[in-house]
Amino acid sequence: MNKQYINIAITGLSSNHSDELKTQLRNLIPQEYQINWSSAADPTIDCLFIHESFYETEGIQKIIRSRQFPWLKISKQTEPYRVCRRLFYLS
Repeated sequence: MNKQYINIAITGLSSNHSDELKTQLRNLIPQEYQINWSSAADPTIDCLFIHESFYETEGIQKIIRSRQFPWLKISKQTEPYRVCRRLFYLS
């Protein structure tokens, strides 16, 4: 069986938070999918995770407007992980 690939980009997070998110995503995504970690500028990304402080930047807005893929805004909060209207909170 050939593995299927998913290209994921994470931007604006510290390396610790990025690594933590990568671990969580690897645990959530079925093992038959190979995850390729990319940059936000990569034209082949399938999904983008953006820190909320970078979301409004011109570069990120241009990427979101020019391509059709799911994206999720990340925020650091005091509460545990949760998702609210495309905003994911890291504790």
